[in-house]
Amino acid sequence: MLKHILFSACLILAFPTTVLAEVFNKTTTPDWVSVRDVPAADHLSERFMHNGRETLLEDHQILIRDRGHSIFRRDVFQISTRAGLDDAGLVTLFRAREDALSLNWVRIHRGDAVLDVTEQLDFTVMQREPGLFDGIVTGNETLSAPISQLQVGDILDIAWTKDVVPPIFEHEFQHGLTEMPFAPVRARYHSYTISEARPLYVTRSPALPLTVTHKNGFVTKELALFDAEPPEFDLYQPIWKHPFGEVLVTTFSDWEQISSGLAEAYAPDRNLGPLAQRQVQEIIAASETETDRVTAALRYVQSTIRYHGDQIGAGGYIPREPYLVEERGWGDCKDKALLLISMLDVMGIRADVALVNTFRGKSLDTVLPGPWLFDHAIVRVHGAEGIYFLDPTEDFQGGRGPEIAHGDFGFALPLIQGGSTLVALPDLASVQPLEEVFDTYDFVNTTDVAAELYVDHIYRGALADQERRKLNAQPLTARGKDFLETLEYRFEDIEQIAPLKVTDDLDLNEVRYTAKYAIPQSTFEKNEQWTKFWLTPSKTKYQLPDPEDLSDKEAELPSSVFAAHRVRLMNAPYAINRPEEFTEDNEFFAFTRQGNSGENWIEAAYTLTVKQDVIPADQIKSYSESFEKYHANSDHWYNLLYKGHEPELTETVVFGNLKLGQLINFAFLSLFAAICFVAVRNSYRTTLEQQTAM
Repeated sequence: MLKHILFSACLILAFPTTVLAEVFNKTTTPDWVSVRDVPAADHLSERFMHNGRETLLEDHQILIRDRGHSIFRRDVFQISTRAGLDDAGLVTLFRAREDALSLNWVRIHRGDAVLDVTEQLDFTVMQREPGLFDGIVTGNETLSAPISQLQVGDILDIAWTKDVVPPIFEHEFQHGLTEMPFAPVRARYHSYTISEARPLYVTRSPALPLTVTHKNGFVTKELALFDAEPPEFDLYQPIWKHPFGEVLVTTFSDWEQISSGLAEAYAPDRNLGPLAQRQVQEIIAASETETDRVTAALRYVQSTIRYHGDQIGAGGYIPREPYLVEERGWGDCKDKALLLISMLDVMGIRADVALVNTFRGKSLDTVLPGPWLFDHAIVRVHGAEGIYFLDPTEDFQGGRGPEIAHGDFGFALPLIQGGSTLVALPDLASVQPLEEVFDTYDFVNTTDVAAELYVDHIYRGALADQERRKLNAQPLTARGKDFLETLEYRFEDIEQIAPLKVTDDLDLNEVRYTAKYAIPQSTFEKNEQWTKFWLTPSKTKYQLPDPEDLSDKEAELPSSVFAAHRVRLMNAPYAINRPEEFTEDNEFFAFTRQGNSGENWIEAAYTLTVKQDVIPADQIKSYSESFEKYHANSDHWYNLLYKGHEPELTETVVFGNLKLGQLINFAFLSLFAAICFVAVRNSYRTTLEQQTAM
């Protein structure tokens, strides 16, 4: 993946003694830095206590040069408890080849005394290449040094400076930070100084004041916060919107500048190497359509080139030549993307690499441009069936051409000559549910077994891709255990009586599981399943957020949900009615319940489609009203009436709105009333005839 450093400042805020370094020096403070006063500590303040310490000052000062930039960082803490001593008593340095770091000072303020312990710190290598588990090599290693002299009650003051020259766009600048701190802070400053001849753009909320000063041909833009606390975390806040707010500072004027600036490095390269060249010719010979060729090329790159990223220096941003990637047999997202578009280029199919953000992509159109906003590379294909996107970093994907799934990235930046602005990734509309379940309960009602359950579970699209990855990582028996454990939450002692079977249609991108289970009589009786048997269409019942869990802020909806769940009951002890039809169709979701029936069976079919990915704050009430209607009809239960292994006719399954026993009683009463009516009528006629005769 591309290096994702938009929120590097956030990481430093989370771990205040963390820095990046290539060369570790101990030196004095640069003359361009302004040393600020430290706010007074308040030992009795619980409001600003966090992990046993109180953050008095966070000071970030950045000088933007014609080539690269310099960063000064200072953090001051009041150590309040032993927990604070453990949290802040270790200086940790993350080394990075592109940065040169100088440790300015590490000071301990104890009463009126000031102890400078900078020269006494003894750093040791604690970890090398922390990204190896993800297949990423960065050249980083972690150094740490304990501050042995630190005591509870001390004030710790740490300052460092580093010079950075980025491997791409070395004459430009971009920096991201959060509007609100991750922990309470007395005073927080971020200042950016640049020549008055150069533009510097800043996005922020109006609540965060910006001060601008001019001096000696330079302009300084400063953001300051005082007595600031982190906002409350909202579980349902959209993931692509930073919960702490965000500020972006950049010299880039537009997205086209970034697109065109990287276009040459990401242009198709026909020097593929012998294996890929041969593969291209084989694909052309075996394929009838362009879609066939695109699909085959994608599967070749996904299955042949292992994911491994050498992201040292420019390797984090510039792809390697396709022949080298093929020769090594590995590459990261940008390497695989370039290899794929190069293969397609040889086939006469136009394609280009596009950059995306895997977490924050849906908000890219709301922020200022910057190349370090992206952390992943995919491919845009200009095909005969239209423009569509593919992700060669994925694996075990099914489907063909434009039907192949890609991440919900929101926006992408194609890298082309002349430049491109952001483009919206299309939604992959499906005419069939992405997840579909058919549960059939056959009430065999033997001495030991109450019912047999047949499960037919289908995954499509991206969900089918996920299932293939699971099956590749574990045996089918393990997947069967997963399904069984899910059923055990509802039916204790349920047994699998037929092995789990799986079928996989790669072109249709459909993975299908079938299995058979036996539910013991003991489970039905213990849990009163006979008198209250829920259909439990879980794939449509538990997908939407409950309004009780939402705040008054906008909330995220699971936009990828398109699910169907059918439940059939066969050979129930007594005749039962199918559920009534119900529909709730609104701007947020569409939900339906349909009932079907046949000889000895009834069926309820549920579908749920989520229409949008967010509930605006001013529509929470409207969503709540729609949810209540949905929730009231999202399940159905029956009284199957089977106690002590003998049917009890006075209480049977719900039949319309009446129980069968009630219907029988009603029939007897009606018959008795009719007999009485006839008797009275005949008596009345006899009396009338006698009176007439007289």
